[in-house]
Amino acid sequence: MSPNKIRRLFYYIKLNIGGWIMNRKIRLAAILLAASTATAFAANSFKTWIGAEGNPQIETGLVPDKDVYGYWSWFIDNNVRYTKIDFMPALVTPEPTVHRLDQVIRYCGGVCGTAILDTAKNANSPASVGIAFSLAVKVKGLYGEVEKTYEPDASSWGGICVTYTSDKDLIVDLVNEQTNDFGNYVAPPQTNLPASETGNRAILAWSDFKQPSSYKGNTILGGEDIAKQLLAVRFFIKGEPGEYKFNFCAIGPKDGTCPETCEKSDKTEIKNVRGTAVLHGTVAKTILLGRTLHFMGVDAGTAEVMNSLGQVVVKGTIESATSTLTLAHLDAGIYLVRVNGKTANFTNKIVLK
Repeated sequence: MSPNKIRRLFYYIKLNIGGWIMNRKIRLAAILLAASTATAFAANSFKTWIGAEGNPQIETGLVPDKDVYGYWSWFIDNNVRYTKIDFMPALVTPEPTVHRLDQVIRYCGGVCGTAILDTAKNANSPASVGIAFSLAVKVKGLYGEVEKTYEPDASSWGGICVTYTSDKDLIVDLVNEQTNDFGNYVAPPQTNLPASETGNRAILAWSDFKQPSSYKGNTILGGEDIAKQLLAVRFFIKGEPGEYKFNFCAIGPKDGTCPETCEKSDKTEIKNVRGTAVLHGTVAKTILLGRTLHFMGVDAGTAEVMNSLGQVVVKGTIESATSTLTLAHLDAGIYLVRVNGKTANFTNKIVLK
């Protein structure tokens, strides 16, 4: 091979290797930038949720998907006959198969109710009920069915803050798929919160969560371990038979802005919040359960249901908080409900299936 061809070949190899190295550097820089952006996104986008704002969707910011939110749900001990959670008022009690708490949140400015504990079948295992805060859930459908639940990395939060009231001490634990595997039980790390009838703000670091001393398994996990793949934070009310009231009115990251107490409004004026009305701290709105329309926060008035042409197809009188309106004879579709009352005037959209 001639010297010129050798030089050209060497130059070609050098150019391509240099380009390959440069591309690797560019890709590596892009990966590092994306990782740092994701970390910043997770660390800074969880705005403390305040229940009084009436928004059931919690922007935890851990999954960059506009349809993924923090999600409140409830659970009971199936080994106890009459143990349950009574959400107030009765008209917003979720159906047994629907664990969404949107209506409860809008009504009471938080996740509130009464834990009713019965005697457990196993005397060594006290009855328990609880409220779960899942960090990232994708929902679908009219009733918000869960489509997918994520286990994001919440390490950057450093822990959580929570503002609550409770007639009884609470157990708080952290769960992921590993601790939820009943076939290979691993005790979730937990901590305790004291009872507080007037309201309390707790700031909990991930390091505060420890597996209970009664756990004798081989898998040792701390709160900081679980936080890297965190499914949910659970709040248990557990113990002797009785009725215990509670309210979780704020939750956020450890350095968040949870209020010191659960604030209640005693004002009588009506103000607009996301297209609804608020009276005495209660959101006035309509609630559709099946084909029956309920009215929340409306003392008295009239209700009109209008079709897409603006025609009134159903009209009724609201006499009390327990008044309902049946829509069984209407076709499936989108309707507007217009409420005119002494304490609230508003319009809601409903979807009949």
